[in-house]
Amino acid sequence: MILADGDWIGLKDHPPSLLSAVETLSPFSSNPKEALRQFEKQHILRVLQQAGQDRKEAARLLDIGLSSLYRKLEELGIS
Repeated sequence: MILADGDWIGLKDHPPSLLSAVETLSPFSSNPKEALRQFEKQHILRVLQQAGQDRKEAARLLDIGLSSLYRKLEELGIS
């Protein structure tokens, strides 16, 4: 904030790593439930990618049970 130019903090004042993270999350629905669902789906997909598609490892990383992960995958339409 100290390094921002002007009275307001704009996109150009944020680090590039944060901006790229925001770009991958957008656009979300204006409906809060749908936005949460979209975020949850993207997050699980990223964790699965990080785990090399190993669902047991993804469940561990998400700190949920494997059956919970399978249920969530079905709810979100992830095969």
